[in-house]
Amino acid sequence: MAPRNTPLKMGTQQIQGLADGIQDTDAATVGQLNAAIAAIGRTPYATDAELTAAISALNISSYAPLASPAFTGNPTAPTASPGDNDTSIATTAFVTAAIAAIPPAWTIVEKTTGQTISLSAVLTDDNDLQFAMEANKTYAIRISLAFSFITGGYQYGITGPSSPTSVRWGTSNAYGLIGSGGTNGQQIVWLTVKIENGANAGNFKVQFCQSSGAAGSITMENGSYLEYREIS
Repeated sequence: MAPRNTPLKMGTQQIQGLADGIQDTDAATVGQLNAAIAAIGRTPYATDAELTAAISALNISSYAPLASPAFTGNPTAPTASPGDNDTSIATTAFVTAAIAAIPPAWTIVEKTTGQTISLSAVLTDDNDLQFAMEANKTYAIRISLAFSFITGGYQYGITGPSSPTSVRWGTSNAYGLIGSGGTNGQQIVWLTVKIENGANAGNFKVQFCQSSGAAGSITMENGSYLEYREIS
């Protein structure tokens, strides 16, 4: 006979089944264990052979392996924060945002043939140093001018579409004359401009002329250039 306290039983024993949901130290029957396993969506397997057969029956051919998986359809992944630089997956949203953050390239307009003005102190459009501006866009512009002049000195300025929101060079806020000087000789001028164009599209233009149109001439030399880019 087995002792009442911690009995050691041999062979097949039968005990009275307990009510479902009982949680205490009472013994549970095999039937109750199987019922509990079935209740959480798992089929109880009595033998290793049955478990092996069930695993073999699973169709895993449509799943990608962990190493070098080849996905199909439209797989998704979390989008990393802007500027992230590690081995995480770059989603199309991450790539699109990264491309949009790249500043636009500068476009260069170069003068290949010199242009001469004689006996005139009226600002005149340069034939080459200009570009089309869109309405309601902001541009950064860099200008390099090379002048040769005889007697009359030089003047230079800029113009563009009417009613700009802002034209910034130095402390100025307008199109028109920017600088002048010299009598005879050569001069190189470097200038940066920021323009917030208004509702009117049109061409931005560099202008130049003599300081005094009484005599002589001025030439805008080839190699002068401007470069611009849209910044907003």
